[in-house]
Amino acid sequence: MKTFHITCAVALLLGLNQMASAHTAELVQYECPIGGEKFERVMQMSGTSFGQMTNLRPYGPIESPWPLAQCPGNKFIIFKNSKEFTPEEIKKYTEIVNSDAYKNIPEDAPSYYYLAKLYELAGDQKNSVIAYVYLQASWQNASGTLSEEIKRNVISYYEKSFDELKDNEGELIAAKMMIGEINRQLGKFDIAEKHFRQLKQDPLFTKQENIMKIIDFELKLIKDKSNKVEALPE
Repeated sequence: MKTFHITCAVALLLGLNQMASAHTAELVQYECPIGGEKFERVMQMSGTSFGQMTNLRPYGPIESPWPLAQCPGNKFIIFKNSKEFTPEEIKKYTEIVNSDAYKNIPEDAPSYYYLAKLYELAGDQKNSVIAYVYLQASWQNASGTLSEEIKRNVISYYEKSFDELKDNEGELIAAKMMIGEINRQLGKFDIAEKHFRQLKQDPLFTKQENIMKIIDFELKLIKDKSNKVEALPE
C-alpha cells in the first residue's frame, strides 16, 4: 500500500523537490485480512504535488491523504499488503476490530481516524507515527467535535514525540511546527503565537531560512485571527 509518508511531507516543508508523477487511479480488488470479506475500490496509483498547505497537506493533482482501503463490514484498515499480516497480527487485530472501543468509532469518521485508533489500540507504533496519522485525518472532512478531537490528538502525540525524534531533525521540526499550526486552527491564538515566537529563537529553526519564513507567515495569520489552512508562500 502506497502512502504519503511523513518524510515526504517534511521534504516539502523543508523546500526539497518531491514531485511525483501525474495523477492516476485504478480499480483494485481486496480481500480483508480480518474475516475474508472481498471488495473493490478505486485507488490512487500516483499523484503530483505542486505545493503544500500550512498543515503539511500537499496540493495539486493528487488525492491527499493517500487513500486507504477499508473493509466495508468490520471497518478494518488494510494499512499494508494483506499477505504481509502474520497469524499473530491477525489474531491481535481481530480482537481490536471486535472490541467496543473500535466498534464505537462513528461510522462517518475519516479513514485515517480509524487507522489512528487501530494503532492506539494495538500499542505498537511510535507517538510520532500516530500524530502524523491523526494529522492526515485532519486533512479529511471531519467536522464538529470529532474534528476538534483529531486536532487535539495531533498536538498531544507530537508533544510526546520529541524524545523519539531527537535524532531526526526534519521530523522534529515538522512536529513542532504542527503544534503551533494546529493550535492556530483551534483558535488558540495566544498559545500558537507564544509557540512560534519560541521557535524563532530555537537554533534548530534559525538555521532554516525557509522555515523562518513559514513561521513569519504563521505569525501573520495569528495576528489576523485566522484559523484557516492556507497554502504556504513560495
